[in-house]
Amino acid sequence: MEFRNNKPTCAELKKIDMVDFLASLGFYPDPQKSRGTNHWYHSPLNPPDNSPSFKVNSALNTWYDHSIGAGGTLIDFATRFFNCSVSELLSNWGNDFSFHPQQHIPVTSGLPAEQSAIKVFETLPLQHPALLQYISSRQVSIELAKRYCQEVHFELLGRHNFAVGFANSAGGFELRNKYFKGSSAPKAVTVLNAENGDTLKVFEGFFDFLSYQHLMQLSKLPPQDFLILNSLSFFEQSRPFMETYKHVELYLDSNTPARRITEQFIKENPCYADQSYFYRKFDDLNDFLCNSSRINKRIPALPEYIPRNSKKRGIS
Repeated sequence: MEFRNNKPTCAELKKIDMVDFLASLGFYPDPQKSRGTNHWYHSPLNPPDNSPSFKVNSALNTWYDHSIGAGGTLIDFATRFFNCSVSELLSNWGNDFSFHPQQHIPVTSGLPAEQSAIKVFETLPLQHPALLQYISSRQVSIELAKRYCQEVHFELLGRHNFAVGFANSAGGFELRNKYFKGSSAPKAVTVLNAENGDTLKVFEGFFDFLSYQHLMQLSKLPPQDFLILNSLSFFEQSRPFMETYKHVELYLDSNTPARRITEQFIKENPCYADQSYFYRKFDDLNDFLCNSSRINKRIPALPEYIPRNSKKRGIS
């Protein structure tokens, strides 16, 4: 959409498709809950949101967040998300945005980097005190987080931000801090430690992966193969890669969409196994870790990994 004098009016911003705009920020609809013109998301305004509570009606181009009891137009969302006034939003809206009204992006596709609202301009070793404190609040060791994550500085609508960054296998980042949850383009899965074993461990988000590593750090296990989906919507297109393994261990969340996928694919292919049984009463593996640490319960042993030889694999 072209704006007169390169700056939008309120009326012009309201015409930008909400689904496209959210995708540019790294937020995608939940494929299990979304139906027709109703697109459901994990709330961008109230993370962590373990069950999708943020709905966009694409016919009306409006949103409503059930977790906070608020809704409205794209302007109402953007001023809340960026914590700015309407005038600040209009004046800081970059000239490089080119959203198109009512044209929807497939939920499993990331935007090209030049079309993303998030512009990464620097990556560093994790060092900012606020990020280290955030990692500690998730009960993951700082040393472990530094091994797999980076400190990513990025620009979002003219504002400098920084977050814990977890790289995907296509060059993008999952970005998290205490107040922000998003991703830079291209959004994709992350494959780690392709050691040619016959077992693959699959996690929905990177903090679940880090939680597993934290829980297992005292165990002397050989290198393992991991797939971090970074979005449940990538599960289906990752099946060809996953099914090259004899055993696929699923450490997915405990919410309804993840449970439905787990149960469905266990029935369809015997290679899949549900490993969420020991944290079933918690939202996900990280929630289990946080609560186990808080109440000082003994953490049960996780399933052991026995490596076997198999051919080299890759994911497209």
